[in-house]
Amino acid sequence: YTVDGNVVTATCGNNDCSETPYSVSLTLSAENKHYDGDKASASHNDLETMFSIITKAEIGEIEYFLEDYKLLGAPTNAGTYVAQLQI
Repeated sequence: YTVDGNVVTATCGNNDCSETPYSVSLTLSAENKHYDGDKASASHNDLETMFSIITKAEIGEIEYFLEDYKLLGAPTNAGTYVAQLQI
């Protein structure tokens, strides 16, 4: 698979690949919003099953970080956060 920003693209490389489509992109999207007291969350498109079939990799949970500190869930306080998806 390849990574470009928030998009991970998996391509089936076998000559006799039986999976269709032969490539699929998993996109991680996160809100960029002003602090309003509500939880800011991230999500990915619903292609994780096909992505897993093509790559044989498991898609982990979305994790949130404030600098090097991993949060227990989506952030609720003002700040600059990073959302990561483990593959």
